[in-house]
Amino acid sequence: MESVGGRIADPNTGLSEVIAVGVMTPAYFGGEYGSHPGRDPERRGCPVRSIGIMGPAARFARFAGPVFTGLYAGSLLTLLVLELELRRFDGSVYTQVAQINLIGIPWLSGATLIPAMLCAALSVVVTIRRPGTAKWWALSALMLLLTVFVISSAINVQITAAEGRWTVAAPPADWAVQRDHWQVAHAIRTIAATVAFVCLNVLAVSGRRQTGKA
Repeated sequence: MESVGGRIADPNTGLSEVIAVGVMTPAYFGGEYGSHPGRDPERRGCPVRSIGIMGPAARFARFAGPVFTGLYAGSLLTLLVLELELRRFDGSVYTQVAQINLIGIPWLSGATLIPAMLCAALSVVVTIRRPGTAKWWALSALMLLLTVFVISSAINVQITAAEGRWTVAAPPADWAVQRDHWQVAHAIRTIAATVAFVCLNVLAVSGRRQTGKA
């Protein structure tokens, strides 16, 4: 390749095609989530992988996205089972368990949901201009995780904060109503997070298959 006025021209193509350095991505040259015909950086010695950072970032998102989303969805599912079991107890027991959950659950949720959203967003950036279905899996996962974030912030976090101020011996008169609201919102976000986990896994599997064919 030769540098021409801040751009790179590939004499091997036999064309007058000039590839701008600023828009080169490993996906264009056979990197993540697909390969571009006629581009083989290993065979032609093109140092594209050392030029861009999208290749390592995309590989990280492809691996870490399902991991963080799976951990988050798993914690939500576990908490959902616990909440359903608590329905047969009175307000004092429910309040006590809810306040115990405040010790670690919020930290676990923040440590897994935020990275999951970032990985999904990065996957969208990597795949958005690529042909095929990869971008739709990435967009679906991101939209679902954003939905989870909105539901959590608008409903679950607010009720959880209120539960932390309840008195175990004398919970508020409407404690069952607030519990039901929390549990319905939690069930919805659990389903959304689980579907997002499936989407990111499909995206990761398709990415590995495409990379193997490159």
